[in-house]
Amino acid sequence: FFLLFNHVDTLYKYVPAEAENYLHIKPKSLNQLSDGQRSNIYRWLQDHSSVNELAWTKILESTQREIGLFTLNGQVFGITNNNKKFKEMLVIQHVSSSFNKNVILFPYLELKQPQIETLADQNWFKDVRQRICFKDFILYSQNLSALQLNMPTIKNAELPVMSFLGNFDDGIIRIETLGNIGQTKSSPIDEPLKTLPAQTLSYFRNLRVEEIAQFNAVSDNLELSIIKKLDGGVEYYKDAYGSQIKIAKTALTIDQLKKAILSSLAQIYPSKKERILPDGSVAINLIADENAWNFVEVSPQHWLLPRTNSSDETEIILSLKETTDTLTLTFNAPDFAGIIDSKCSLPKFSQKGVIFTHTSNQNFKTILILNKNQKKVSICID
Repeated sequence: FFLLFNHVDTLYKYVPAEAENYLHIKPKSLNQLSDGQRSNIYRWLQDHSSVNELAWTKILESTQREIGLFTLNGQVFGITNNNKKFKEMLVIQHVSSSFNKNVILFPYLELKQPQIETLADQNWFKDVRQRICFKDFILYSQNLSALQLNMPTIKNAELPVMSFLGNFDDGIIRIETLGNIGQTKSSPIDEPLKTLPAQTLSYFRNLRVEEIAQFNAVSDNLELSIIKKLDGGVEYYKDAYGSQIKIAKTALTIDQLKKAILSSLAQIYPSKKERILPDGSVAINLIADENAWNFVEVSPQHWLLPRTNSSDETEIILSLKETTDTLTLTFNAPDFAGIIDSKCSLPKFSQKGVIFTHTSNQNFKTILILNKNQKKVSICID
């Protein structure tokens, strides 16, 4: 009985062998997305193919049981089962096509008769192909960058290729894949945020800090420089008003954290030293001087780090606090009030590696990626 709901793919045997990525989808499942979300997908397809948005709308909202999309040199092509009604629709939409008795390819691609080699014959595809699956779509990829999705990097420790299995559910895209996002093996944060505040722009925790740069989650050079000097399960939160870094005390001492901060400050904001040259002119040397900065203890286990600018006005760079279990570094005044408007929620188990990003896309506003277990990643797009 359960096999009735299996995601059956009859198209992959006809996809060109050179395909970099292959998505197999049940078109009717797209009805779980909003009009705006579907339009966003159709515009993306238009931008990556020679087929316009209206035509993609007609194609993916057709009555076809299955449709495949694949890329060749970054350009998207489609494939579906051959039938007269669908071919007539392509003609009306001015979409070129090629076909044999089994499938239609669009826009036009030469179909060799017989096809000597297809995607089904490629070793990378054989390694990841799902024989039984109960999802709305499956994406197979040997070159995910060709899709230009601007997603955080996911690594599959066992294979250089990926398969993404996903469902559409009430405006959410939920995806699972084998791999990881750099889970730290030491000193996770014991009591991290349970919900994301309303103003969240970026958030991550319990990831290996040496890989943080590739996620583009930290845009500030000073913050990124400090984080890359740390160890263990860092928790990072950022909104429009400021940011906060929390570190487990089992990972490093308060003196080690101060050293990391001063080193980063000296590198990014070097001191200016004047030097008189033999001809009497003045040269300005930039020197990374950690002694140019001093922490000021304003209360027990609470320090501020001010700097004096050229107008002799004091500016607070950051605040540093020490508690029983954690060290907390705060830049400016982040707002932790409220709960973010997103259907993608943080996991209940605090030790999992998590990364959250608020995008500039009005229809897919947030992306939450977490290490579901040691070998599997869960992705939520809202």
